[in-house]
Amino acid sequence: MYSKSLLLCFLPLVLSQELRVLHRIHDPLASSPAPYTERGQLSLTDSASSAALLSVESLGNDLLEFAESAHSLAGDVWYQVALEREGDAHPGHWATSAVKACHLAQSTSETFIIHQNADGKPFNVDFFVSPIPHDGACPKRSQSVAPYRHTTNTTVLLRSPSRPPTLQLRTPPPLTPQGEQAVPVVEKSFFQKYWIYGVVIMGALLISGGGEEEKPKQE
Repeated sequence: MYSKSLLLCFLPLVLSQELRVLHRIHDPLASSPAPYTERGQLSLTDSASSAALLSVESLGNDLLEFAESAHSLAGDVWYQVALEREGDAHPGHWATSAVKACHLAQSTSETFIIHQNADGKPFNVDFFVSPIPHDGACPKRSQSVAPYRHTTNTTVLLRSPSRPPTLQLRTPPPLTPQGEQAVPVVEKSFFQKYWIYGVVIMGALLISGGGEEEKPKQE
């Protein structure tokens, strides 16, 4: 049975996909991983533009059991969620994401990011909880078990693939007959272009001003 406490948006009656979301406490040092238990069901609209996560009614009790299990383990323990792939019931093929289990006791919100392919089919999941310390360190371990509480502040985001920007090809540089890059001709300055005209004008002025001096008129 599913609870509607995590219904994040209103959906039309027609749904395109319904996938299971599972979770577990994961100890990297364990000889065999713990089995997954169902956390809820992810439902996508027919247009794959919005989603809802419906949690199982036993989620609160499951989290309390996870807290006790994590408290009995030494070292880094992780809370892992998995998104079941359509038509594939093998856990090793599911998309997974994990956070340190120690952060669940103090978290007040959680976020699921569902990545879709070009056809709108989910293929990966990212899971986050907040708040957590900036350095990501776990709080000091206590003697008693810190319970993991079920938060209703859950967000589901869909991410579709984005196209890369169009490449703009540059015009290749001109080459010499020998196959080497041609050296561009440096544009001449105004003086370099027209200095000869200045010389001609100056010469004309000198010639016109170099004639015989006008004799003074006799009275």
